[in-house]
Order: sequence, then structure tokens, then C-alpha cells
Amino acid sequence: MTDTLPKGHPYKNKRARPVIETVPQLHVLAASDRNAGVAAQVGAGFVYAHFIRGNVAAGKAAVEAYRAAFQPTKLAAKPHVTVAVFVLVGENQEDAEEMARAFELWHVATHSRNRAVYYLPTPEKAAETTYTKEEEEILKETRRKVMYGTAEDVKQQLLELQTVYEADELLIIPNAYSIEKRKQTIALLAGK
Repeated sequence: MTDTLPKGHPYKNKRARPVIETVPQLHVLAASDRNAGVAAQVGAGFVYAHFIRGNVAAGKAAVEAYRAAFQPTKLAAKPHVTVAVFVLVGENQEDAEEMARAFELWHVATHSRNRAVYYLPTPEKAAETTYTKEEEEILKETRRKVMYGTAEDVKQQLLELQTVYEADELLIIPNAYSIEKRKQTIALLAGK
């Protein structure tokens, strides 16, 4: 992207097309400090996948490693941190909790050896579900990965998360059980 490969590199004579005056913003999505180092080395932005790990301590370590190792390049002159998180916003607390229960069933199913993976199950399906002890442990982990509630509640949670990571921006993932609920999450949060 920047035509800066070293002499002798097999792709040194290759050129990206079309040739343009600017360089696109590049970001590396990662859930560990190992891949944060890749972003730092090439001078790309770093997107911490809080939605994968939900572990703030590990996330802060990854972000700090990225900032400490960042090398300015033609891609970027300074580090840029984004935190990506699952978000569900209900019209009220009850609506948000229904959305969260459906999300939790989906998440448990993606991590369970004994369940079929439902693609974003409904609250009704979640309500009739009984979890095993092993799945209850997965649920505890799940709750660290998603922010849900009313728009005001989620706004506060996101601002706290941004402060903890000292993030330049947040990337929300409205992983709700229907397109209408995804749109609702975005619209209600945008209103705050």
C-alpha cells in the first residue's frame, strides 16, 4: 500500500492499482498483544476485539503494547486505538434484557459441544432454554462481552470503556436477533 518493500523482496516490483495520492486507513483487529505488535510494526490502527475476549486487563495490556511499539509509517503518524464491543439497546430495560437473553443463547451455542448453533435465536427460544453447569460458566464470560440496557445506560457503559482503554473510537456490534432490533440499537444509541 505504501511501496516501501525492501530491495530483493519478491513483491518489490508489484504496484497496487489504481495508483492514488492517498493511503487508505488500515486497522488490525486483534484480541491479544501478539497481534497488537503486528499493527504497531506496520503503523496501522489497532482494533481491540473486546467482543471476543471481554477481558479488560488483557485488552489494556494489548493496547499498551501497541502504543509502546508503534512505528510511524506512511500508513499513520501516530497510534490509533479502536475498541469493538457487542451492544444491545432496548426501548426499556425489559426489552434490553430480552435481547440479551437471546444473545446469550447464541453465544453459549457457539461455544458448546452439545448445542446446535442458532443464528441469533429469538427471546422466546431463549426463555425455554435450560443451561448446563458448563454453559452457566460460559454465560458468565458472555456477560463481559456485551453491553446492554437502555440507551442512556449503554452510553455510560461505552464512555467508561472508552476511558479505561483511552480509545480514540468505539466500534459497536449490534448483534441482536432481528434486523429491526439491530436498527433499534443503532437508532436509540445515536439519539444519545
